[in-house]
Amino acid sequence: MNNPVKSVNVDENTIVKKSEILVRSRYTLSPLALKFLSCIIANVKRGDPADQEYVFNISRFSELTGQKTHRIYELIDQATSELLRNPLKIPTEEGKGFLKFNWISSASYLYGQGSVSFCIDKKLRPYIVDLKERFLKYRLENILKLKSSYSIRIYEILKDWISQEKRYNKKHVIEKIVSVDWIRDTLEIPLSYRYSDLKRFILKKAQKELEEYTDLKFTFEEIKTGRKVSHLKFYIIENNKQSKNKEIKGNNELKELISTLKTKENVKMEYIYDAYTKHGYDYVKRNIDYANKHATNNYAAYLAKALKENWATTSKQRNSIFESKEYKEYQQFIGKTVNIKGITYKVDPESLYNPKTNTAIPIGDVLKEWNYWKPYFENAR
Repeated sequence: MNNPVKSVNVDENTIVKKSEILVRSRYTLSPLALKFLSCIIANVKRGDPADQEYVFNISRFSELTGQKTHRIYELIDQATSELLRNPLKIPTEEGKGFLKFNWISSASYLYGQGSVSFCIDKKLRPYIVDLKERFLKYRLENILKLKSSYSIRIYEILKDWISQEKRYNKKHVIEKIVSVDWIRDTLEIPLSYRYSDLKRFILKKAQKELEEYTDLKFTFEEIKTGRKVSHLKFYIIENNKQSKNKEIKGNNELKELISTLKTKENVKMEYIYDAYTKHGYDYVKRNIDYANKHATNNYAAYLAKALKENWATTSKQRNSIFESKEYKEYQQFIGKTVNIKGITYKVDPESLYNPKTNTAIPIGDVLKEWNYWKPYFENAR
């Protein structure tokens, strides 16, 4: 008798639930395999039979993860192979050993249908279904854009910690101390990684990715035993940036404003959100229109300044700047670069632009103190 078949349905708002024991278990998987696994886990339900066969649409998974379509079948093949050959290790309750098993028991490809089917290993089921206490829960969207498998694992661990603490207290910042060895063991970090490598390529990268793409962010403090870093103290907080992004998605006026941007490249949407909440639709619209008309190469930096300083309303003052004798002297350097106290700026018609930090010094600020700035321009090139 053939196994029953169930379609896997996922989107960005799909809820992933797994036991805390699973979160802290030892295993190594690629980012794509971890995302594929989370989609699987989200679809396993209590009433499913033990031999349930799940069918997953590959093109839908490709859309969710942003993978290039022409390689997605090859990548899914690699991911399912990982889930079959890279087992996880769950410590026993007595702490005297561990249970070791695979994530899935089988996988098959359905030619012509663009899908893959698989069965969950029966030993995995207790850790993902019928969970009543001590489990992790998060929206799938939080891991879809993470590029590092370590970032995904760290997100789940930190999310688990912050969820635990918020059951018992309402602290804004959650603190947790763990040993560096625990991090190494849990994430199965290669022995070749020195602590400096772990910090730079794993922790710092996760810190950046989580703040950019997830609903939490963190900092950490090193604790030394002697001269060696032996423990880390994590400070975890909810990421308001993501809350702002969700509000932007649900606000038609904000979406309309964003649609009028000349380009979205490097534009920080929270700047638009902040200006909108403080000053309203008309204020933001005027300054976007002004930036669209006047910005040259550095649109994002120009727009940020326009929104902050209301350049659209003060345009008469700005016109007087461009007619000044100081600006006529400044004009001869446009298109060149100038080094000011060790920082290289590009001389643009509207600002001194720092491409390294994507920030700008407005032309008005420069010309106000032109006698101070002018000597630096003598070596412009």
